[in-house]
Amino acid sequence: MNIIIPIIAGILFALGGDGRIPFLFIKGWNAKLWRWLGIGLLIGILGCIVKHSFVPLLCIPAYYLATNIPYGEKSWLNFLGEYGKFALAGLLLGSCSFILLPFGLACLQVVLSGVSFVVLKFLDDKNLIKNPWVELLWGFFATICLI
Repeated sequence: MNIIIPIIAGILFALGGDGRIPFLFIKGWNAKLWRWLGIGLLIGILGCIVKHSFVPLLCIPAYYLATNIPYGEKSWLNFLGEYGKFALAGLLLGSCSFILLPFGLACLQVVLSGVSFVVLKFLDDKNLIKNPWVELLWGFFATICLI
């Protein structure tokens, strides 16, 4: 759809996390609505414009549900293990693309998103990359195929 979607989705994902954006120095915006509703609204509204349909508005509840997957320390998904929680969160976030993308491209998005969540979690654990870059890249790779 547009190269700007993954970039803005990454920024919204990070704003919904700890609220810090590299180079913008925005702190203390810990508003989950940026992540919960911002990504779905962005993609849903742009999808409506591009596809001349209201079906893309389904992205709003889809991204809301997908960004509410708890992958923190107190998650009810702890039985999946540390990387399993992040894989599931990435897979579900990527699966929102089925609303807008052709089946094959949506499947690629699901895989890219799931793998990126796990790889970035691993790099975070090894102190090779830290927040807010991790959250920016999660949002970016979870929507990369919407370009």
